[in-house]
Amino acid sequence: MKPNDEQVIAIRQYLDKHLKYKETEDELFDHIVTALEHAPVELSLGEAMNHIIKDIGGLKGIAKIEKTAKITAIRTMLTKYVDTLQQVCFSPFSIIIAVCTLVAYYLINRVLFGYFGLMLVMMMMTSFPSQIITKHVIRSSSLVNVKNDAFKTMFFAFSMLTPAIILLSDLIIRFCSLNFYQAIMPYICTMAVCISIVQALVFYKLTREEFQIKSSEL
Repeated sequence: MKPNDEQVIAIRQYLDKHLKYKETEDELFDHIVTALEHAPVELSLGEAMNHIIKDIGGLKGIAKIEKTAKITAIRTMLTKYVDTLQQVCFSPFSIIIAVCTLVAYYLINRVLFGYFGLMLVMMMMTSFPSQIITKHVIRSSSLVNVKNDAFKTMFFAFSMLTPAIILLSDLIIRFCSLNFYQAIMPYICTMAVCISIVQALVFYKLTREEFQIKSSEL
């Protein structure tokens, strides 16, 4: 059975309804079309499709394929993240990071330290990395594919890292003496600033390399 144009459209509509990512849709479409070519000619398209979908585990099987594809994409993106992190840390950027960290420590310790300063640093940590990621990658619905979704998941997870460090440290240190709290919090905030700067550079580099986006578009 070789599907005609109308049947091809019907297959695509079925997959559009149950799949999220273009990559998995194309993969399953090729699998279904190939399987249909070996299906008995006396079967209708619906019957043949039911057999094929049942063989891959039904709708649960389809969902599992997409979940596996996303996990694989996240692992691949994490590997690239680690590689990019090493490139940033062992490059001339490390000097810039060190200077910015020293400036941040001075400002936090001498000027901004206190509840308002802490909140300001946390806001910077969550918003600064976001500024170097374009809407084209993060928010565009026209780019719903597994690679972009993996990138978005990783980006938002890492964006929460520095606020989590500050909040957790703040909760722990509050059980200590006031003098210890005042002595240690500037260092924790400075560390968060340093992590945020590194994160911004890594995601900037990843965005350019993985999505071929020019600097002028960021």
